[in-house]
Amino acid sequence: MPSLLKQQDVVGRTVVVFDVLRATTTMAAAFNAGATEIRFFASLDAARLARASYKGQALLVGETQCEKPHDFDLGNSPREFTSMQCKGMTLFMSTTNGTRAMVAARNASRLFAGSTVNASATATAIRKAGLPVTLLCAGTEGEMSLEDLIGCGTVLCRMEHLQLDFENDAAVLAADLALRDPDNELFEMTQAAERLSGVNLDEDTQFASITDRFEDLIIHVTDRDGTLVATSERIDT
Repeated sequence: MPSLLKQQDVVGRTVVVFDVLRATTTMAAAFNAGATEIRFFASLDAARLARASYKGQALLVGETQCEKPHDFDLGNSPREFTSMQCKGMTLFMSTTNGTRAMVAARNASRLFAGSTVNASATATAIRKAGLPVTLLCAGTEGEMSLEDLIGCGTVLCRMEHLQLDFENDAAVLAADLALRDPDNELFEMTQAAERLSGVNLDEDTQFASITDRFEDLIIHVTDRDGTLVATSERIDT
């Protein structure tokens, strides 16, 4: 959880941020649709301000309490991010939990966005980095989210041929949950899914539950002159 993050959890380590419902899943959908890069901001106003001063092709995207702000181009539904909308675009993104978790982890040696939809590629990125790993659940309003925990576990399961040394019980629990629920049926029972259902976004939960929908997509995040910027690459998994 970002609120519990300490510098020793970040510095000299690979950090993977999970906000499975929905920010990191939406990031993967955006890159799959041809977005060039995604810039992260801890608040809606910061994203608005940065977008206003940008001269290139760009979209303002994000949400507050599950819904798109009235002046944003797109919300945080991965199903909105089509090639017609995203190809060649720079995205300025702020969400309730996911982008704030990215900002909290900005001092990591390597920083990635992970979810169930790009679990295998994320596992490959972790292996290649060769550093101790922190899997960071964005959570919801300061509380752990079950779907984020399962997302972490799904990535861990994709590293099963490695000798893993779990540093806490949460990692063990995450891997066990993913093994017990390979089709991510538990997603439908989460508080996040209930909130999405309340605003008629049930299909977002279904979208996020498909493991390795984008199995070859790695999302790298770097600090570029004080702004966190995500880019992607396609790999052989």
